Amino acid sequence: MDNKNLTTAMSQSLLDDNINKISSDIINDLLSDGIQSLVNIKLPIIGSFIHISTSISDTFFMKKCLEFLKGINDIPKEKRYELISELSRRNQIDAGEMILSLLDKLDHPQKIKLICKLFKARAYDDITTEDLIRLSFMIDKCPYIDLCYLKEYIQPNYIPGCTETLLAAGFIEKSTFDFGDAKGNSNDKYSLTSIGELLLKYIE
Repeated sequence: MDNKNLTTAMSQSLLDDNINKISSDIINDLLSDGIQSLVNIKLPIIGSFIHISTSISDTFFMKKCLEFLKGINDIPKEKRYELISELSRRNQIDAGEMILSLLDKLDHPQKIKLICKLFKARAYDDITTEDLIRLSFMIDKCPYIDLCYLKEYIQPNYIPGCTETLLAAGFIEKSTFDFGDAKGNSNDKYSLTSIGELLLKYIE
């Protein structure tokens, strides 16, 4: 797969007027009929996939790309332009490449919807560009099921397994210290970090 051409195609698709034509039906047709079912949809990212691959893995990657584009297609074009220009400048990498890299790693459709919410939040200045970049890649590091437990850490808490994952990603921090008993058992508790509090606003 030609990554350079695919990056260019994603960057162009982010600003293409046909982004508004992406629907759930189109995405479902992709899964049932394959990439060739999209041949009549004039969007650069679709054209690139049609010409370079018809493999199952690429079909699922194409689905991720379409889900993302569908999720941000209600952002006005001028705001999309400002957003991807700022992303490219601040992250020192083409926004199309950043988005493709991120989508390739995301392992749950709800994570894509969450990322779309963050893009919208940045487009309307509810979060900073730095917040968008950090949160996007922190989300990738956590199972979605654990992200759903963020609200449980509004008050100090400990949930086996979930705590360790969220702690490693930076969404929670130790807030109550307990030196434990003679057997080494500890009752440390954890609460949301500032960036964990920020993400919680966008989790359903």
